[in-house]
Amino acid sequence: MTQYVVPRSSNKISEDPDYGLFNVTLFKRSVDEFKQKARENRFIVRDFEFKETDIENEKKERTELGNKLKKQLVRKKKKIKKNFFMY
Repeated sequence: MTQYVVPRSSNKISEDPDYGLFNVTLFKRSVDEFKQKARENRFIVRDFEFKETDIENEKKERTELGNKLKKQLVRKKKKIKKNFFMY
């Protein structure tokens, strides 16, 4: 669409039968031109702003959920052993 798209920066993130979600890295000077041409070709363009704090919060949440899951599995295994295995 424009000559200022970073080469090989386009990636397909997700796809379903009707739609696809892609990310594209652009140089600042070509953002408006890219948006205009994308709209002309009936694409919907959304901006993404990278926030380090959001990424860190998501990582913390993932590790907390992983730890919680491990604890639940340990408890369930102990219950199963206690209730179904005879020593």
